[in-house]
Amino acid sequence: MTNAGTFWSLVSDLVGVISHLRSYPSHSASDHLRRKGSGRFAHSLRVGYLSFSLSRLIGCSSSVCARAGVLHDAGYDVKDSANVIRQLLSHAEKGASIAESMGEPCTVVEAIRTHMFPLGGPPKTAESFVVWFTDKVDAVLEFLGLTRLLDSVIKTAGGMCK
Repeated sequence: MTNAGTFWSLVSDLVGVISHLRSYPSHSASDHLRRKGSGRFAHSLRVGYLSFSLSRLIGCSSSVCARAGVLHDAGYDVKDSANVIRQLLSHAEKGASIAESMGEPCTVVEAIRTHMFPLGGPPKTAESFVVWFTDKVDAVLEFLGLTRLLDSVIKTAGGMCK
């Protein structure tokens, strides 16, 4: 199985949990990128995949990193998308609560809770650091318009279309 296939086997059950993010804009202020579908849903899948890949390189839990990466923005409320500041400050804690209610392990919950450092607490485990780091890396890639290849890898494995 490919890296992307292994990643997808770890997170395919989470797509329904984050499907509401398909219409939520992501980091880019560019209308052009928004029209191309580079929203919070795609960002969440990329963070999950980047977290999964980095975790395998450094030897921490790839399952925890993949699942926390995919769920890290699940706390965004698409009905309140106009209130950007409130969303920015509250989504990590809301996402952690969602993951906890789903029965995710405390390591996944903690990685979600700390992914907005320094707006929240600092990452305390390798897995939470990986999710925090890859969230920032993907934001930069998105801003620069460099996510197409990564989106293609995930889509090929089945993630983007479902």
